Parts: sequence; C-alpha cells; structure tokens
Amino acid sequence: ESRPAPQTKAEAEAEADAEATPRTHTAEAKMPQPDPSNGGGTSGGNSGGGTRGNDGDGGNPAGDPTLTAASFLQEQNDMYDEDVEDHLSKFSNFVDVGVPYWPGTDTAVFWHVPKAAGTTLEDALTHCVGLVEANEIGITEGHGEDEQLDVITVSDGGKYVNVDTTTLDGIERAGRLGFADSGLADVAFTGYLVKIDTIFSAPAHRAKCFTMLRHPARRAVSLFYYLKHATWENSFSATIAKMSIEEYAQSKYCENNWMTRMLNDRWMGVLSWHHLDRAKEVLRRKCLIGLLDEFKESLDRYERYFGWRKRFVDSEHEKCQEHLERAGDNTNTHPTYEEGSEVWELLKKKNGYDIMLYEYALELYQEQAALIP
Repeated sequence: ESRPAPQTKAEAEAEADAEATPRTHTAEAKMPQPDPSNGGGTSGGNSGGGTRGNDGDGGNPAGDPTLTAASFLQEQNDMYDEDVEDHLSKFSNFVDVGVPYWPGTDTAVFWHVPKAAGTTLEDALTHCVGLVEANEIGITEGHGEDEQLDVITVSDGGKYVNVDTTTLDGIERAGRLGFADSGLADVAFTGYLVKIDTIFSAPAHRAKCFTMLRHPARRAVSLFYYLKHATWENSFSATIAKMSIEEYAQSKYCENNWMTRMLNDRWMGVLSWHHLDRAKEVLRRKCLIGLLDEFKESLDRYERYFGWRKRFVDSEHEKCQEHLERAGDNTNTHPTYEEGSEVWELLKKKNGYDIMLYEYALELYQEQAALIP
C-alpha cells in the first residue's frame, strides 16, 4: 500500500530518509551522483554542460587606461545581466512562476532533488490527489519499448505515462513520442530541468516548475546512509559502505553543490559566484518552492497553485492520508548531526554554494505565499 503524506517536520524528514526502500526502478539511483574522477562534480553528462567557460573575475581594468573604475563596474554589471538572461534562455519553455497555471496547456514539472521527499511526494500526488505522473514507474513491465504514448495503471492503482522523465535517454524518448504535446501527464518528475525544457514548445505547450528543498547538509547525511546500505542500487559503492561519515565528507565521493550544478547544467568543473547567481535567478523566476521542513504546507501550496484541490473532496483526501499513515513507513534511521558539529562543517565546505542557494530559497518561499490562491 502507499504511504501517507507526512504532517510534521519530523515525519517529513523520516520519510525523506525512508526513500531507501527498493523499487523496481528508482529515480534517485539514476540521478547524477558524485564522480570521483572529477573531484566532486556529478557524473552522467558532458563536461561543463554548455555553460560559459571562464570562471575568472572578468578581466583587469588596469589594462585599459581609458577605463574608469565606474565604467568598468557598469560594464561588468551589463555582462552579468546578459549572462543571467542568456542562461535563462535554457529555461525558455518554463513559464515564470508569477504567470498563472493554464490547465491543458501547461504541464507541471517537479524538480526532484535527491533525499528531499520527492518519492514521498510522488506517492501523495498519485494516490491522494489522483494525478497522472511521468517518472521511472511508467516504463515498468516493458513499457519502455512502447512505440506510442499511453497511460498505464499499475497494481496499486497509480496512473503513469509510459515514459521515464527521470533520465536523459528517457527525456529524449519522451520528446520523440510527443509527450509534451499529448497532455497525458499532470506532472513529470525529473532532475534535469535544462534537458526537459527542450521537449516543450511555449506558448502552445509550456512547463511549470515546482520543487521540494531540504538543507543541503541534511540531504548529504541522508544520501550517505542511503548509498552506504542501498546494495540493490547500481550506485551502491563498497568503498562508501566501509567509510565513516567523516571520511565520506572529506572524500571525492561526497556530493558537491548538486543543486547549483544541475541548475547550471554544469556537472563537473569549478563553480563560481556567477553559477550561484544563475541558479538563484532560475529558482526566483521559474520554480514554485516547497520545503521539507514545511511539507504539509508545501503540499497544500502545490494543490492550490495548480488547481488540484478541485480534483478531490476534502474529506476523501484526508481519509486517504489517514489510511496511508496507518500503513506505516519503512524508515531508514541514522544519526543526526547538528549545525556546528564536525560533520556539519565538513559537509558545509563541500556544499557552500548549495547552502547559500537554499537560504535564498527560504526567502523565496516566504515571498511566494502571495502567489497562492
């Protein structure tokens, strides 16, 4: 049976950590993971990901005697604005978060950040809200070989389009089959926003981003214990399994600014403040923010923003969640580490840009309350 939508911060964190339960296909297993060959970047794609190449400071004004400090600063600001706008063009088929959602034209796209309750949200949206989803479950039982799009119903009653939007190859296949034009899915799940943008065609068929975020240090702890014990996953590493978390946090295997990298399509290489600024602007302009620490309120925001509340009777919705809650959770318990601890500080060094991005997202979460009907 499916699981409940958690009601408290503690329950939400427990469910995010519980997403280590084996599944026939696991989206998080296919997400880019830390790659020891590139010094902490993520594996699974091209070097640089097509972003601007130079991570330097933009040049030295002293080299041009006619360039004043003020004019140099203005030039740098203009270059920065152009750079951010150029980067946002990679999300051109994602309509801005302040623009109302249009059923029938827009497809909700959930940016799935690892160990931030994405799998829990999948369960809640399909079983308690009744949405048709696109994720790894849609290609089970050989449906990845289907030549036409279809909606399949699995044994637990969930409905899924027969494409996998959680992988690069799956997104390409979805594009070939006309997934965005079909309107079959209410919501697609992916870690690859830049890639999935390419299969939409605004204004006729637009994407609408929403996401659930968790503090990067807490995510990193959860991911470590997941990778340490998830023997059923292709990403399982016997090396990590033998490590202490302190060793892991200082190793080349530790996650390194995953969110900033994915929003920049820069899976390896050095990051700069420009990459952080680009990532901030993508979240500000394109994504409805949800927080694991505010899981119940975030789910309520999603339902109101996308108009999904019209699809169920409140009493039935509550009954569904209560029934799922009684079914219980398969929690993956592990030690917790608070801010200021050795482990926290080690993980902070590895994920400094992501922590600043998360802190910015906290501000966006408060500001976006005005967008909710």
